[in-house]
Amino acid sequence: MFSPLGLLQVLLIPIQAIIFAILYPFRGGVPGKYQHDFKRSLLLTLARAALKLSPQDKGALSFLSLDYILNKITPFMHPELTKLHNYGKKYDSQSYWVVEAPNRLKHDPILIYLHGGVYYFGVSPPQIEGILGIYHLLEPAKRDRLSILVLDYKLASKGHPMPAQLVDLVTTYKKLVSEGNDNIDLLGDSSGGNLAITFLQHLRIANEPVPYPRSVVLVSPWCKIVPDAADNSPGHSFFECDAFDIICWGNSEGFLIDPTPLMGNANPKSLTISPGNCPYSYADWEDIPTLNEQGYSTFVILGENETMRDDILRWCQFSLKSPIPLQLSDVSNEEKVFVKNDPGSAKKKVVVEPLGIHDGAMVVETDVVQVLDQNPKTTVDQLDKDKYFGMIEIVNFLNDVL
Repeated sequence: MFSPLGLLQVLLIPIQAIIFAILYPFRGGVPGKYQHDFKRSLLLTLARAALKLSPQDKGALSFLSLDYILNKITPFMHPELTKLHNYGKKYDSQSYWVVEAPNRLKHDPILIYLHGGVYYFGVSPPQIEGILGIYHLLEPAKRDRLSILVLDYKLASKGHPMPAQLVDLVTTYKKLVSEGNDNIDLLGDSSGGNLAITFLQHLRIANEPVPYPRSVVLVSPWCKIVPDAADNSPGHSFFECDAFDIICWGNSEGFLIDPTPLMGNANPKSLTISPGNCPYSYADWEDIPTLNEQGYSTFVILGENETMRDDILRWCQFSLKSPIPLQLSDVSNEEKVFVKNDPGSAKKKVVVEPLGIHDGAMVVETDVVQVLDQNPKTTVDQLDKDKYFGMIEIVNFLNDVL
């Protein structure tokens, strides 16, 4: 149930949308990449408003179940794209299939999607659309053997603070492994990226006989949950990119003031909670196969204009030995890429989208399903390379490693 203030904030969102529409012809949209894109600027404006809600109200706003989204809303919106084997079928108490490859073999790839949402918001219909878009854009040979599972982890906004989400992932992952599956991949955006990273650390620290994920795809991973006050100062991405991004300092400062609603009694200075709040050491990441060994791969995409840019690039420097600098005050609007595919080591790729925002692929690019609705045979090479930058990068990487 919404608090009185939360209810007022939600009721004001349509009014904010009307005001935005009236003013757009005169001042444009959100500064940056989408200033002249009405639809995407409006989406960013409304998302910013939702992020201002209290943790309790964020939970109240997440009233749609994943079952309902998968089996009612999405098939109604995209009837052809959801005609997939075992689409919407429950796997365990906290996960559902988007697709399970027919006659699936134990060594066929299973991609677990870990959704973003600050651990406060549940899975949203656009996120499922994004996953459907990625799946249908894959090369047919890759797509035919791929299964995709969505983890419906418990929410901190509904009384399940961190690390409850990690416990859910461990449970589902171990169930897959116990059934003989040995080719499991993770795709996590924002807080889902945090979940993927902390899961790797959990496996390292627990040192159990559990196989590591073969590939990890991280879209703007939330590497540092509790910001420092100094982060909101000139020369830091939180300060420099505040006007451009979906994540603003005002939305993140609350974790500095009181992280309890999100993590309860958990210590943020833990590698299984918030690696960015720990002193970084190469040694903490060098013995994780997914990041280092041949036959494994890791992909990271982030936005040049996202407030978390510095945190993500710092994690990449220590975990992947990426040479991309933090770019403090260096917004040059050019794509920055680090690729390493040396014999005997893991394949690694880090991409900084020019003028990109936080979690762009899974926030503003999920309308790629509309392109696929019109022409299901659309290939990734036919997409607008600027409009769908993140989607193209993710699909191309998966085509390469699956």
